[in-house]
This record gives sequence, structure tokens and C-alpha cells, in this order.
Amino acid sequence: MSKPKRLLYPTGLIDRRVSRLQRDLRLLYRRVKRGELTRIQADASGQFMIRESFKQAERDIKAWLEKHGLRYEGDHSELNDALENTLKLWRGVVADF
Repeated sequence: MSKPKRLLYPTGLIDRRVSRLQRDLRLLYRRVKRGELTRIQADASGQFMIRESFKQAERDIKAWLEKHGLRYEGDHSELNDALENTLKLWRGVVADF
């Protein structure tokens, strides 16, 4: 019996999304350091940006699969784990403000 084929999602789309998120979070951090935002505002804005970025990544994956005539039958546990880990790291950054 042959192994089932695995589809490798083109990571370029996710890499671009992550790069944008990192840039936006750095800009948010700089605004706090300049006194333009409070820590609470930065925390809320950062968490919102992170969640929206993950939602968009999920939509990108689904759109790419549909474009190629495929259907996603896996679970979202890896994406959810990455989201929780990113939020935890962001909370650590905000705690250092």
C-alpha cells in the first residue's frame, strides 16, 4: 500500500501575513513608547490584530484550496495552537511596557 499523499500549502501566503502582523505589532509598540497609546489600548489593539490576522490566514487557506478544487478535511488545531501561542507572547510583550 502506498502512503497517502499530503498537500503542502504554499507557505508564502502565510509568511506574508505573518510579516505584516509583525510589522503592525512593532508599530503599535513604538506608539506606546512614544506615549501615543496606553498599555491597555495597545494590548486590546494587538490582540485584535492577531485574531484578525489568523482569521484571514484561515480564509487564505480555504480560498487556495477551493481554487485548486480541493476541500479541507483536517482540523484547525495547529492554527488554534499558533493563535494561542502568539497571544501569549503578545501579552508578555505588553507586560514589559
